[in-house]
Amino acid sequence: MFNLFKNKNKEKGSTKEIFAKSHDFKTVEYTNEKTKVSFCLTFLSTLVEEKNIRECALPNLLEKEFHKLEDTKQILPFSDIQFSSDPSKVEEKLLSGTVLSLEQQGLKRV
Repeated sequence: MFNLFKNKNKEKGSTKEIFAKSHDFKTVEYTNEKTKVSFCLTFLSTLVEEKNIRECALPNLLEKEFHKLEDTKQILPFSDIQFSSDPSKVEEKLLSGTVLSLEQQGLKRV
């Protein structure tokens, strides 16, 4: 009998490594104009409406003042903003299309 699962015994890579192989995985780096805080937006373009990012999230993230990711809760026009550094929760949210992952200085938050 043969094994149908070619990666069954291999160690699972990081979420970012796995998603990076996907054609719809996007990571874009930006810098806030006022505070010079750098951040990345990471998402699956087939699950997240890029127009909403451009029109709703990005103007606030680029033009309004914030110093850490937790501050974005006050400047983003979304009601259900959650933060997590648990890779499995971040992966689950990315796959459900309900999240835009923000990263700042190597800390991943949702």
